[in-house]
Amino acid sequence: MQKAIQAASKRSRQERIEVEPSFVPKAQRRAVEWSGALHWAGLSLSLESAQLCASLGVREPVAAAFKVQPFGDDWETQLAWFKTLEDMAETPLCLRGGDHTAVEKWREARQVELFSRSFNSPDAHGYWTSQFQREPLGEVFAAAMVIVAEHGDTELLQKWMKKAIDCGRPDLLDGRLSSRYRDGMTPYMAALAHADLEAARLLAPFADPNARETGDDARTGLMLLCQWFPQRKTPLHDAELCAQFAIERMSDEALSARDSDGESAVWSAARAGMTAVVARLLERGVGVEGPSSHPGALFVAAQSSPGSVEEHEALSRFLAKHCDVNARLEDGLGACAAVLTRPAISEEEKARRFALLVELGVDPDARDSNGETALHELLSDRFLDFRASSAEEKALLAREVVARCDSSIRGNDGLLAFEKARPVKLGAMDRLMLWVGEKPENPAWEKEPAAAVAREMARGLARAGLVGEVEKMFASALARRAWKLSEALSEWAPKELSPAQLGAVKTAPSECRHLRSLGESQELRAIVREPSPQSNVAAPDMVSAAAPELKRSGGRKRRL
Repeated sequence: MQKAIQAASKRSRQERIEVEPSFVPKAQRRAVEWSGALHWAGLSLSLESAQLCASLGVREPVAAAFKVQPFGDDWETQLAWFKTLEDMAETPLCLRGGDHTAVEKWREARQVELFSRSFNSPDAHGYWTSQFQREPLGEVFAAAMVIVAEHGDTELLQKWMKKAIDCGRPDLLDGRLSSRYRDGMTPYMAALAHADLEAARLLAPFADPNARETGDDARTGLMLLCQWFPQRKTPLHDAELCAQFAIERMSDEALSARDSDGESAVWSAARAGMTAVVARLLERGVGVEGPSSHPGALFVAAQSSPGSVEEHEALSRFLAKHCDVNARLEDGLGACAAVLTRPAISEEEKARRFALLVELGVDPDARDSNGETALHELLSDRFLDFRASSAEEKALLAREVVARCDSSIRGNDGLLAFEKARPVKLGAMDRLMLWVGEKPENPAWEKEPAAAVAREMARGLARAGLVGEVEKMFASALARRAWKLSEALSEWAPKELSPAQLGAVKTAPSECRHLRSLGESQELRAIVREPSPQSNVAAPDMVSAAAPELKRSGGRKRRL
């Protein structure tokens, strides 16, 4: 390791490419063997090696070590590691590249990273807190203020704000000096992003309420709040109060600003399920238009909101009054299909959302760019192979969707939704059983929900004129002795069972009444058709002569 570090110190940064040697052509391997060791050094770098790196100005292993190593519980050892940053030598002038960063700036960036990770360690937190508030205050102090606001440490925030004001440096509070950290996020924006209303109120007098990130996204604090809210544990009411506070201080131009995806704060709030924020933004005159590729699809975008069924219903009913409920996303996805693609909610919740959308006038048969509908989405591999939900929930969703969709619509590939799922092809019955949550070899899969799903699929196929496909489903279930499924599909059983099928239905449990009646009826019909062994050759003529009487008797034969 030390030989690799010694070799690295004699080469420019461009030559110290972080490449694992095994990925390098053999002819070049010797030239970069040490660089591979350098790349992985941070995973197991000793303190002694880190100190050697610092004395030689080799930064990469030390930076990697600080990202992955906990340094142990010994505070003295941690201090020794921290000291390697202070001891890091400047890169010799002859080895500097065009993207060289002065060691002071590099050191400050590492210190800010360590400070952001120190909030769970009292000793480390106290150490870095004292380091950052040493006078003269500067850019690194401003960056640390952003981190304090992110963590919601109101007591430390107030203390540092007082120190900055007492030192005549209120400019450190508005974020103008922290542009190199967090894409130019200001302390006020950080407080908003974490829905910390108390911290936001403290910082508001010193902050630009219309400030935006300096990165490509160029988001405002309000956008950050709405976009980060689904990942936070902040209650919806508290997040909406914080958003309302931000809205009242922002200009109309800033409220209508768009991020790199072309979405405004209205879209961010709708995706987050923040109905009160959406309503207030519309009151302020912010339009519902979105990206140029799908400007009117705000209602569809809102279907990804993470709230409860009640919160989603309130948002959907509100947006239905202001948006086109049948608008589409760029790929043609409508609101009904969008609900089915939400992986974070249960199948039961999807079913309730789907029913609500149809009630609000959303077309469940809207076709996307592939000509497919919500029913195609329901029966896609993505849904069939999704195992997280229970059989009961999947059955409920299947019934809700199949009952409301047109099963005869074909996609651009000419396939129906049920054909797309191929539930009757080789091995597909196994997939159907996986769909309802059990393995094929497990008899417990024969639940009522499984039968309900299959029955709804069969009805959809029958409505589409594919009764033959349903007969294949029945034959497959009967061959596997899947009694409840066979009973559910027995309505579409063939008129004449094969000998193997007839033998199977005889062994069906007594509760499968319709299934057993199929075998009994076929046996009775066979008795009627067969001549008696004692009858003469004229017996067929006797049956033929009795045929008109049987026909006139109507239901007698059916009763048999």
